[in-house]
Amino acid sequence: MLVSLFWLWLAFALGVYLYRLWRRVTKGPKSVREARAPEHDETGTAATPPAPSAPVAMSVPPAPDAGPSERTGLFAAPSPDDRTPGQGARPTVAVALQGIVMPCGLAPVARPDEGLLADYRVAFVTDDADAATVGAAVGDELERLGYAVASTSATEAVARRDEVVVRVTIYPRPGEALRGDGPLFPAAPEGSVGIEFTT
Repeated sequence: MLVSLFWLWLAFALGVYLYRLWRRVTKGPKSVREARAPEHDETGTAATPPAPSAPVAMSVPPAPDAGPSERTGLFAAPSPDDRTPGQGARPTVAVALQGIVMPCGLAPVARPDEGLLADYRVAFVTDDADAATVGAAVGDELERLGYAVASTSATEAVARRDEVVVRVTIYPRPGEALRGDGPLFPAAPEGSVGIEFTT
């Protein structure tokens, strides 16, 4: 009985194996030939294979608006007056006053203590004219450069041209002017006049 079952199982397994082998031989190459052979239409002419479809462009939704900044403390965004080089579009005094001819013998004052703000706060001093003469002459020069000059006090004015703003301060006694604990005009001669331009 067991011998008969063994031979029956062997015959069945051999039949399955031969059937799969026959399917592989007859279907495999035909499938390859069909894939490679060009299709023909009803007239017998080889049909042109369809062109590959163009890639579909993906639309990326815009980033959501972050809204007003909520940064405070040490992470707060700098105000325009506190910006240092590279932090914004604040122009240097040299750029803002390009083309100016300093009147009344005004000479630049070196102030190393200004640090990164040295390009945005520039001081001049002269002993060739009084404060009123210096102020009027500087106002004329600023207007010649296209600035609209408006006085905010007897010794201060604001010059505006497009988006550029220059603050001008005159010091009738520059030797007495201080910023923090240091002199604003170190070694200013007696009877001189100082002026500071700030952007």
